[in-house]
Amino acid sequence: MNWNNKILAIIFFVLLGIWILNKSFNRVSDTSFKSVLMQVDTATVDKLVLYPKGMDSTVLTLTRSNGNWNISNSTLTTAADKNRVTSVLSQIAYIPTKRLISKKEENQVDYEVDDKNGKIVEVYQGDNLLNKVIFGRFNFNQNTRSATSYGRIADDNEIYSLDGMISMSFDTDFNSFRNNKLISINKDDIRGIEYNGTPLQPAGKNLWTYNGIQVDSIGMTSYLRGLSNITSTTFADGFSGNSGSSKTMTIRVDNMAAPLTIQAYNSANGFIIKSSENEAFFGSDSTGVYKKIFGDLDALISGG
Repeated sequence: MNWNNKILAIIFFVLLGIWILNKSFNRVSDTSFKSVLMQVDTATVDKLVLYPKGMDSTVLTLTRSNGNWNISNSTLTTAADKNRVTSVLSQIAYIPTKRLISKKEENQVDYEVDDKNGKIVEVYQGDNLLNKVIFGRFNFNQNTRSATSYGRIADDNEIYSLDGMISMSFDTDFNSFRNNKLISINKDDIRGIEYNGTPLQPAGKNLWTYNGIQVDSIGMTSYLRGLSNITSTTFADGFSGNSGSSKTMTIRVDNMAAPLTIQAYNSANGFIIKSSENEAFFGSDSTGVYKKIFGDLDALISGG
């Protein structure tokens, strides 16, 4: 072997050694990589404590009792939307990881998985803390049309990328967990309506009468379609309902044990609406849910 070949061989083995050392040094990310960030048996979970804007933000507490969920903040406890809670539980039940991003504590702020900026979720069974996870930044790649969130377990410095928009799900507020339904019925199951003490009832296919006078059939069909599913996020928590209602509607529906009652109260800012299917009061002006329930019907029965 001539000197040129010997030099090339030495250079090759030096570079090989550097490559092996570098590979071994970086192997920590492979050996410590967790394929699952968190896995929880949600059947055992009866409390979730959420800090949507970090530890200094308003605390939201979801608690399960007798199969029902309530949502609480610092001033109010009320019924939670079961579908919303079910969605949250399904997301935290099994959280697979995509990639280990960092093991350095100083990088937590960059990925917003620190205590101050992260979206913190504490999972409990009774008073026993099962897990505490912090969700951080959310990115959407326009080229690949893919979403990535970041998260870490609270007592671990390892930051992982997660598939999807789970981080956005916990950037939330108190009202987003509340039952927002005023009316949820099938229009074909409506058997009669009493409006301010006067009957509005079917008189044949697509025919309705109010106080014995026929109502426009096309307009009534459209009204009932709109009446079948009405929600609102304008809660009127300070209202007590003691002032007396200005309008009352009672709807008889098949497969419902009791009629559904909707009341409207006058208020300084318009109206307050109360449904017998929801413990909450809702605010409305003349163009909101008030119009869908009462205003449109007033126009129909007056021939307007």
